[in-house]
Amino acid sequence: MKNINTTPDSSSRLKASKLTAAYGDKVIVDNLNLSIPSKKITALIGPNGCGKSTLLKSLARVLPPTDGSIILDGKNILSHKTQAVARKLGFLPQGPVAPEGLTVKELVSQGRFPHQSLFRQWTSADEQAVLDAMSVAKVDVFSELYVDQLSGGQRQRCWIAMVLAQQTEIVLLDEPTTFLDLKIQVELMDLLATLTHEMGRTLVVVLHELNLATAYADYLVMMKDGEVLHAGDPVTIFTQKTLKQVFDLDADVIIDGNTGHCLCVPHYRYANKKQKRLKKQAC
Repeated sequence: MKNINTTPDSSSRLKASKLTAAYGDKVIVDNLNLSIPSKKITALIGPNGCGKSTLLKSLARVLPPTDGSIILDGKNILSHKTQAVARKLGFLPQGPVAPEGLTVKELVSQGRFPHQSLFRQWTSADEQAVLDAMSVAKVDVFSELYVDQLSGGQRQRCWIAMVLAQQTEIVLLDEPTTFLDLKIQVELMDLLATLTHEMGRTLVVVLHELNLATAYADYLVMMKDGEVLHAGDPVTIFTQKTLKQVFDLDADVIIDGNTGHCLCVPHYRYANKKQKRLKKQAC
């Protein structure tokens, strides 16, 4: 059975309906249904090549479906004008690269382009949106520095500030924590959680770090081979059985007594052998 545990949500502004997405003849996402909960963090997890990024690109209108549709505010996303979509939905792809010689403020200002037109040029409202976005992302102190002078974590905050400057209510992010130190990953996810729970944004985030996903996700989507196998509350669906099914990973799932979040504890075969050997030597 495909796409089990995906329950339609009438309040959802963004949905995939019988979505099939492909690159050429290679189908990556197959007949997928998914409703994104509003004003929550949805985390997409799954093994490499399972279709997480492809799904996100389709939701962002970057990759047109080969079949099915993406529904935004009750209408097929392809029926919306490009600029209208950009005012509703922000998308940060994996590993974005800023042009050389661009300052942080210049980069963040790119987020205001959807609000510009022949009859509406840069205004004080645009300026304030950029300043507010830099402040929320905590990159305002770098505003006049060049983006390529910053660390990886600082650059990633700049990109998020650019998306914030769009002032969209829906934000899609593809692996925003990749290649960052754990402390920076946590700080970045804290920022994203603030956007959702204090500013009312709807976030969809592709993540590889499982414990980070279960700690921050309100709604967890587990994918494999282009399908959604499980979707729901992490505490309910993130189990030893589903980890084996989705990742072919032998692991225990425990509940953190302090936070109530799920934690994945893999069965480290070599570490277990080493422990047994040390016990044997001690005897």
